[in-house]
Amino acid sequence: MSNAALSKLLKERSWQAQYGPINQAECRDTQPGPGSDGEKRLPVYQLTYEQIESIKRQAARRATYTAFLLMMSLPCMALRDGFGFGAERLGRFQDRLVRLYEEYEEGRITLEDCRDTLKAETGFSVERVWK
Repeated sequence: MSNAALSKLLKERSWQAQYGPINQAECRDTQPGPGSDGEKRLPVYQLTYEQIESIKRQAARRATYTAFLLMMSLPCMALRDGFGFGAERLGRFQDRLVRLYEEYEEGRITLEDCRDTLKAETGFSVERVWK
């Protein structure tokens, strides 16, 4: 190595020691975490705003569907166990519940409408019953 090259290398090394890495490869090598010490780097993806919003909508739909199945299954079990409902009456109950849910999704009824109607017509109040 020539004196000029050695002098330049020493200047770079002292600059690097004082100010940090000089190029991206050196910067990457000094970063802790995945990729250092032979660890596998996690892939990085670039998404548009529309793609992110689409993923959010899909996740919300999936969560809503799961919650709806749960809230459909529990009342059906209660009706079967407590009141002897069979397949026919449970099917009618499910159909009616799905129709009400669709009306709610379309904005034709609200939860307050349902609560107020039940209270006015039957005296039954839907409210929080657990502590």
